[in-house]
Amino acid sequence: MDLSSGAVEVLSVIAGGLVSFFKAFKFVHEGELGVKLRFGRVIRYRLGKRKGEPKIFRPGFVFLIPFLETVRSHHVRQETIRFDHQRIMIKEGLIFDINAIVIFRVTNIYRALFEIEHLEYSIEDLGMGILRDELSSKDHTDLANTARISDALLDNIKHKAEEWGVVYPVQDDELRADSRNSEPYHRKSGS
Repeated sequence: MDLSSGAVEVLSVIAGGLVSFFKAFKFVHEGELGVKLRFGRVIRYRLGKRKGEPKIFRPGFVFLIPFLETVRSHHVRQETIRFDHQRIMIKEGLIFDINAIVIFRVTNIYRALFEIEHLEYSIEDLGMGILRDELSSKDHTDLANTARISDALLDNIKHKAEEWGVVYPVQDDELRADSRNSEPYHRKSGS
C-alpha cells in the first residue's frame, strides 16, 4: 500500500511539473502583438523612457509565471469590414441600398484590447451609423460623388477609431444605388 501511494505522489508531482512547464510558455503568432497580464493587470515598464507604458510582445515565445500570468493578443494585419445592403432614406425621401467597405489596421494593441470590447463589431456599428447619418442629409445628385462621401465618412470615424487604437490606411468606399429598390417614400400627413 505504501509503494502504490508513493508512486501516485511521484506521478502527481511529475504531472504538475509538466503542466506548469507548458503553462510557462505562450506563443504570439505571426501578424499579432500581445500584452502580458499578471493577476489580470497589464505589465508595464518600470524604468527608462518607456516608464508606465505596457510591455508589448512581438511574435514568438513569451515566458510566463504559471497560473499567475496570461497573454492576450490580437492581430495587427489589415482588416476589412463590409457594410452590406444598408437601406438609407435620403433627404428627398428616396430609399437606396448602400454598400460600403472600410479597411483598417490596429496600431495600438493595448487600446484595441482594453479600451473597447469586440473591436470589429464596434467599428462596424460606428461606421454604419455614420454612413447613415452622412447620407440621409444628401440628395440623389450628391450620391454620385463617392469620393467626397468617403472622405466625410472617414473624417467622422477617425476620431473615435483613434481612441480604440485603429487607423484607416486605405479607404475604398463604394456606394451603389439599386434603382429597383429606390422608391419614393410618401409620408402620410397626420392630423
